[in-house]
Order: sequence, then structure tokens, then C-alpha cells
Amino acid sequence: MKVLLLGSTGFIGRTTAAYLLGQGHEVVACVRNLTKARDQLGGNVRLVSQDDDLVPEMEYADVVVNLSGEQLSGVRWTSKRKSRFHSSRVGTNNRLVEAMKKANNPPHTFLCANAVGFYSPSPNKMIDEDSGSDQTYLGRLCSEWEESANEAENIGVRVCNLKFGLVLGREGGILAQMSLPFEYGVGTNLGFGNHMFSWIHIVDLVRAIGFCMDNSNVSGSINVTSPNPVKFKQFVKALADNTVSLVTIPIPTILLGFVFGFGESAKHLTNSHNVLPEKLIANGFDFDFDDIYTAIKEEFNSSDVDIKVHDLGKKDVSYPLRVECYKKTSAQYELNTSIKLNSDKNSTFNFFSSPLNLGMSTPNWVGFSILEMPEDVKKGSYFAYKINLGPIPFKWRTEIAEWAEGDMFIDFQKKGPYSLWWHEHKILENTNNTSFMEDRVLYRVPLGILGRVAHFFFVKRTLFRIFSYRRRIIQLRFGG
Repeated sequence: MKVLLLGSTGFIGRTTAAYLLGQGHEVVACVRNLTKARDQLGGNVRLVSQDDDLVPEMEYADVVVNLSGEQLSGVRWTSKRKSRFHSSRVGTNNRLVEAMKKANNPPHTFLCANAVGFYSPSPNKMIDEDSGSDQTYLGRLCSEWEESANEAENIGVRVCNLKFGLVLGREGGILAQMSLPFEYGVGTNLGFGNHMFSWIHIVDLVRAIGFCMDNSNVSGSINVTSPNPVKFKQFVKALADNTVSLVTIPIPTILLGFVFGFGESAKHLTNSHNVLPEKLIANGFDFDFDDIYTAIKEEFNSSDVDIKVHDLGKKDVSYPLRVECYKKTSAQYELNTSIKLNSDKNSTFNFFSSPLNLGMSTPNWVGFSILEMPEDVKKGSYFAYKINLGPIPFKWRTEIAEWAEGDMFIDFQKKGPYSLWWHEHKILENTNNTSFMEDRVLYRVPLGILGRVAHFFFVKRTLFRIFSYRRRIIQLRFGG
């Protein structure tokens, strides 16, 4: 199907784009910044500006998926922010529906994000799709958000209002906000943690989007949550068990008020939402992650990425020391990972060898953008990127050292944050139109003992996160 996707450069949107491409759909992303979006979404997503006339896109699209909406949780709800919350949700829906009404051949399906904040807090009673809305600010906003999407039903469009629980993924949402102190030994809990926590793993969320696209009998309000909500303290325990957190410190609700304001913006953080995905279950959706511990473990399990001390040093002839800038430099560390993909060898090579696709498989916090690239990639080609390591921006300049079309290529850092960075990519053919992508990185950090300390506490963790995210996105992108 042809899918018009909004909110495509956010955490959920980028994962959704990768998944939809992996399922064989054609994705058109409506974005604010075309250059930035190209760096984030890769070369297989067609981009249109949100300032363009959307009627032609409505004529072209089979499905519209709207995931846009300014971040609401974890910020102070000022009057200006509330205005932006409304504009980015209700205002965007109004514009989309107006374009659908003007189209001679509008899309047949409209999927719109919403939130479980639609429902009244309920610590004990289970909430399904027939439950009523809350009359707080958040409840009213979610109701108006839904009503604006439902206007498309008047022209025969099937509408699905997807009420997301808190989304679990290491590189976005609540885990991105909370997990850093857990990884350094000290966790936090919101209040006493007795409020109910309705959640959904990012992989199940994007699969649910695809499920609703494909099933024409699914419509209306749809809860996109795990069938097993838990108390928040159970979520915190699962997070602590899967990191190195030894101590959990409760954050008093009064302190949340000082940070986020003594109003609904703080109160909603500890509201109970005991929400069940009755429609998904009734229509046969199977969850990959229905247990909180398994879902958290998936995000912090780095066993598929191996980083070790590179013992061979200059005796390792597998990377050619004839490269001028590395003649007097040996590797300290070695990173290895491999991925089985549901694509043939040539398709896999074409994807990985295109610099345009680097951004799609890189977390947003890396700040990846392409500064320079050649028209044709070959041995000796140069590339320039911008990246962030923590809060520090770097220009990264690389060169192709080896290029064997369809089989392998090697790039190495000419200028950047490492003393040595040598990255080997190998594509191996497998049976039944599948292939293996193998990565081997040999690298060295600067600053001697200080660099080794930084590697232990920061650099190694960062590489685990980047390559684990890369695995996830690539597996979704190729239908894994």
C-alpha cells in the first residue's frame, strides 16, 4: 500500500517507517525539514513538505498514518505549550481531513495516534475501548484529538484512533528519560510506584499499526497497550534488574510538582491507567512482548553486539596498516555483530553501501547528518558527516579503503573522535532469499588512560546502544 506518514522523524515514526518499508509498503513522509528528514529516514522514503498542498498526496495514498504531536509527558504544561499540544494534534488532523475531503479519491484508511490519557484514571477497574473519556485537560485534549480524526468517517474513510500506552524503547519515550541513572547504579521511582502502568513495546506498537492497516474490520478506538499492565514499581524493578541499579530512590510527588508545576502536568505522571487492548486481542493480534520483564530485557540485552580488547594489535594483518594515517597506530578494541536479513545479497549490499541509509539506522541523539558525499561510491571515495558524542558535536570524515561490489566494503576514519576506526562490512549469501550482514570494527580511543576510563564508562555503552538500535531498525526494515 501507499502510506502517507506524519511524525516520521520521531522515535515512533522512524521505527514505523522502517517497519512499513520492511512489509513492502511505499512510504511518503510529510515533514517540516526536508534535509534533516533525508538524513533520518534514508533514501527509500519519499519526502514532501508539510507546507505543500496535501490534496495530491491524498489522491495518491491508500492509508494515512498520523503520529505527530509535540512531546507532552515530562514537560511543564504552560499556556504556550498547551497551544502547541493542541495545534500539533487537533490542528494537524483538521488539515489532513480537509485535504481528504477535497480529494476525488481519498485514502481508504486513516490511522491516528492518541493516548491512554483519554481515559479517567482507574487504579482497580480494567479499562477497555468502551470506557468513557476523562474530563481533565489531557482527557479533553485526547477527546478532541479523536473527534477531529473521526471527521474523516463522513467521507467513507475507515478511522482507527490508536490509544498508545507508554512506549518502551531504549532510544525514546520513558526509557530514554529514566534509564541513564539506572545504568550507573541508582534508579528512581515516581512516588511509591503503586499506580498502574499501561505500556507497549515499540516493536509491538509498529506491528499493531501494520495490523490495523491490513484488517478492514478494525476501526474506531483501539487500545495499543500490552495485555498485562503492571504497577509502576514493577516496571522500575524490571528496569533495575536489567541494568546495574542497586538502589532505587522514590521521587516524592511534591517534588514532581516543583519540577513540572503543581497541576495536571505533574499529576498525570502518577495517574493509574489499567488499560487492556480488547479489540486487538479479539481480532487475533499476537504480542511479541506481553511481559514487562521480557520487554525491558530486550532493550538492554547487548549479547548480539560483542566488544572486546583487540589482543592481536599490529600482528593482525586483516586490516591493512599500509593506510597512511594508521601506520603507527594499532587497534585497542574490536566490535563484532551479525544480522540475518530477509533480503537477497544484492539488496542487502545496496542498502548498506548507500550513505543515505546510515541515518535511518542511527539513533536521533547521535545527531547524524551528511555534509559531503560522492555521486558514485568506490574505493577512495570520501564522506563527511556530523555526529554527536554525548553533548559534543564532531565532524567525521571517512574514506572507502576497500570496495568489492556485492560482497564487502571497508571504511575508515580520516578525521574524527577516534584515534583509529576501521569498519569492515561483509555481505554473505544465505538460502531462500536471505543474507547475513557482518560488521567488524577495530578502533582505538585517544587520551591514553583517560580515554580507557572514558571507554569503560561511556564509549563502550554508547557503541552498544548505537549498534543495538541499528540491528533493530535493519531487522524491521528487511521484514525481520
